[in-house]
Amino acid sequence: MLLYIAANYFLSHEISSKDLTRTAIMETFYRIHLYMMQEGEVPTTFYQLPVRAGYANETKDAWGSTLNYSISNDGVLSIISYGADNKSGGTEQNTDIVVRYRTLDAAGKSIIQDEYWIVYAQISTAP
Repeated sequence: MLLYIAANYFLSHEISSKDLTRTAIMETFYRIHLYMMQEGEVPTTFYQLPVRAGYANETKDAWGSTLNYSISNDGVLSIISYGADNKSGGTEQNTDIVVRYRTLDAAGKSIIQDEYWIVYAQISTAP
């Protein structure tokens, strides 16, 4: 009975576009992590990323726009969705979703070969 109630709860609640987009961003970061572990360098485009069997391998947000990918001179890798309107800034469904990771330590040394890089290198941002 508990399983039936839980299944009905999850089936009756739609997953938000923001949550779907966060999932696409995190999956993309994991694919970037796999690439960096294999190649020893940061990919320059999404086209270089390995395909994961059984996963969506999607580099688009829930509104159909391609995620924005960049790496700064100081080694911060960013993936951004500009929300439903695909414009910087905004509120509610138009709010930007930004996730960033460091690829260099404080001394400027690459940390991408560390298998736990993706766990500790995320840069926290205020909600």
